[in-house]
Amino acid sequence: MKEKSLRLLIICAGGLLLLVVLGFARNQQNQYTPTEVNIEILNEGVSYFIGIEELRRDVNRILSSDTLNYREESKPSGYIDLYSIESRLEKNPYIQHAEVYRQNGGVLEIKVELRQALARIQNALGQEFYIDTEGRLMPLTKGYAPNVILVSGKLYDSPQFSDTLITPLGKTLYPFLLSVSKDSLFRSLISEVVMDRKGELTLYPEIGNHKIEFGSTEGYADKLERLRVFYRQVLKKTGWDRYRQVSVKFKDQVVAVRRSADQPDITEFE
Repeated sequence: MKEKSLRLLIICAGGLLLLVVLGFARNQQNQYTPTEVNIEILNEGVSYFIGIEELRRDVNRILSSDTLNYREESKPSGYIDLYSIESRLEKNPYIQHAEVYRQNGGVLEIKVELRQALARIQNALGQEFYIDTEGRLMPLTKGYAPNVILVSGKLYDSPQFSDTLITPLGKTLYPFLLSVSKDSLFRSLISEVVMDRKGELTLYPEIGNHKIEFGSTEGYADKLERLRVFYRQVLKKTGWDRYRQVSVKFKDQVVAVRRSADQPDITEFE
């Protein structure tokens, strides 16, 4: 019994000592003058909310202000609080995650992951904002416009940038938009989505002079698959301008209305 208690005491003491050592090491990392600052954007090169160069300037401003503030507080010259830098970076609405640490030789490493734009929203109140790949609303940027789907119509969501789409109709959009963004065909094909008061969607493609009645987002995966088959097996043969309207809102079918006035018949494709 005594041996078991002694063993437990040693384990607890060892764990406490490890925490103390780690805390001391972290504190020591803060108290140094960096010889060099490396900033790495982990996911640059795709469609993001903020330009890379602008983000680099913001990072440098944060570093400069941190060093200045700590000097005013009588901290050692060059003192840098790594926790504070990470926290301030992650308050930027365009940053997903930030990691700041010290390398050997006094090099300060900053790794930043940006949020990826999924769609641009124009709501019924005249407000505009983005939704990212996690469903969070994000403000517009001044000098950067990612090439993403435009969503408009009877959406009454207001920008609460710490939350996802607010209304029930708005929340149904997110999984649909995410699915479209992951599909190479629809990501390049669909340019605009309009939602009405009932939550039904009308899609407008980049190619062809027609609109797509999509209906609600219920069963969106099946609707997209039917639309994919229609584009590949029908429009590939007839041309992109043969129809003025295509509908996948009805179960298990695609209904296409021809454009020509002397051919008003409706073609059904299953």
